[in-house]
Amino acid sequence: MFGQEHYVPVLRWKRGEQKALAALEGSDKDSLTPLIEVPPDDFLPTDPATPINLKARFPRLTAALELAVGTRSVFVDFGLLDDAVLSSNLQPIQSFFALLSGGGVAAIPVVRLRRPAAYQAAIRTLSKHTGEIALRLARGDLARPTLQDEILALLAARTQARGRPSHR
Repeated sequence: MFGQEHYVPVLRWKRGEQKALAALEGSDKDSLTPLIEVPPDDFLPTDPATPINLKARFPRLTAALELAVGTRSVFVDFGLLDDAVLSSNLQPIQSFFALLSGGGVAAIPVVRLRRPAAYQAAIRTLSKHTGEIALRLARGDLARPTLQDEILALLAARTQARGRPSHR
């Protein structure tokens, strides 16, 4: 996708990061692809008894991303949300990427190895439309003896989701 001179800043998507990224000159934006971590507190309801509704907050989030990156590529990671929230909001997450795509943002969904299987499947389905996914590994993942097998299984499942034969 890019070479060693390209910068991938990891940004917790708070107001300061949004403004800073939007303020960059075009040539500076061209030399980076931000990895946006969607913070869970962005979706907290005013009433703690109310379940988290991701879809209600997406218009604000997509508008901020469109303003900050334009039509450039951006990695979007929902990995800070807990498993229960992810599993109960798969369709809204897919709609979120469709909204960004409709606005011209080249949003690349991020998947992690230790996430619910349903979430990983939803991200693989998204890759049919985005053409890409990003795999984000944690330091602890690198020491696991099964890492290679897990990555190959994820790639095989992604390839099958795209309707192509799996190659190992």
